[in-house]
Amino acid sequence: MSEFWVDVVVENVVGKCKCCLSEMELKTLWDQHEFEGDGEVYGEMLNECFGISFHQPDPSEQICEVCIVRLREALEFKKEILATQEMLQEGVQVVKEDVSNEKQQMEEGPEDVPLTHVSVEFLQKKDEDYDDYIPEVDKIKEITNDKFYKFVRDIQKLLTYTNAIPFRTRATRYYCFYCSTDGPLFEDPDELRSHTTTKHDKERISRVEQHMKPQWLNEVIKFDIKDLQCTECMLTLHDWNNMFVHFAETHDIGFDEAYTRVIPYSLTSDLQCVLCHEKFANYGLLDIHMNLHYSNHVCFKCGDTFLSVSRLDKHMTTHKTGNFPCTKCDKSFSLNYYLTRHVNLVHNQKTPKCVYCKKNVEGPMHLHISEEHSEKVKPLTCEVCGKVFTWKPYFVAHMRRNHIGVKKYKCEHCPKKFIKPYELKTHSITHTRLSRLFECGACKATFNSITSIKKHISVHDKEK
Repeated sequence: MSEFWVDVVVENVVGKCKCCLSEMELKTLWDQHEFEGDGEVYGEMLNECFGISFHQPDPSEQICEVCIVRLREALEFKKEILATQEMLQEGVQVVKEDVSNEKQQMEEGPEDVPLTHVSVEFLQKKDEDYDDYIPEVDKIKEITNDKFYKFVRDIQKLLTYTNAIPFRTRATRYYCFYCSTDGPLFEDPDELRSHTTTKHDKERISRVEQHMKPQWLNEVIKFDIKDLQCTECMLTLHDWNNMFVHFAETHDIGFDEAYTRVIPYSLTSDLQCVLCHEKFANYGLLDIHMNLHYSNHVCFKCGDTFLSVSRLDKHMTTHKTGNFPCTKCDKSFSLNYYLTRHVNLVHNQKTPKCVYCKKNVEGPMHLHISEEHSEKVKPLTCEVCGKVFTWKPYFVAHMRRNHIGVKKYKCEHCPKKFIKPYELKTHSITHTRLSRLFECGACKATFNSITSIKKHISVHDKEK
């Protein structure tokens, strides 16, 4: 009877979600999947979050999309709790040390400390109770929450008294603050501004607190302040820092947390820092630059500064090197991120997903976008050399290679310098007569490539 029951259970579970038995939108439980640029294994996440132990992981086990979202939220909530407890524990330890110092001062009877500065309640404590004389943990938590709600109130003030637009980013793409990265992406800042003001006008202020949770993941907020105005007196605010002075002196409006936690940007085709007015070729470089102005966190290994804990945590992975071998081949990598990317591209052969239609694309992504989403393709012109690009990654790579990178490879025969060593090698051929393999039949000039001689021959054709 028991054997029959086991057979029935196994048969019913196959092809269903391991967590809720759903049959819709299933993914394998033990394969590695990609989410927002990182790898995740749902079976391992279940183990980490709930302590569920699977002795022999079954490759046929699956989980549905709904449970995946709930699992991510649960794991984030667990991390938030652990981070809060660690912070509270550190606060309690500091308070204990302060009380211990106060106790020592009382025993020594310092002459410069008036007796009135010591509470009667503290004096009445017995020696054995000193270690227990600490503020309640709820008070420390209340201080933490108070900073968060002050931050939310500051955001609501800015949204009330200015026309600034909050936004989010991922992989140098713009997203609506209210729709988050689950919603549509915007490559044109004007479309982002139009979407936010028309679709979310009623929730512009009321739902800020909801969108700023969890606290540890939203410790800063990005504001687009293009054409910034004060909505009280309709004054154009040209300077971000002077804006705070204007509100304090003219409208008696003060801020607590916004000075260091609201990061201003002016999203235009001509990207530049609103604080020092330095120009940048793309948003990614500008975003990195803002760390210099809002150095809220410092890497203890290299001294680099960051405006949020999430940025610092991401940076710290660059210092965590080791040996991460691939279990499917003999290659090994210095970073786990490189291993994950290798497994996905080589062994799992995952095709990238289009950011517009969410389809997996085989072949060059820019061809798919130019054919299927031609309305999204906007030519990008290099202001330095005039070249035009229809694919943004190519434009960014061009700017990095030709107009941003340091040219440290110098030619031995002429003053020219190059960014990449292979560029120097290709150039060096022009100085070697033996390498000139193509000879013009008309004037006996020699060239090192067929492209060069074709251009040269066209000159003779024009002469004829």
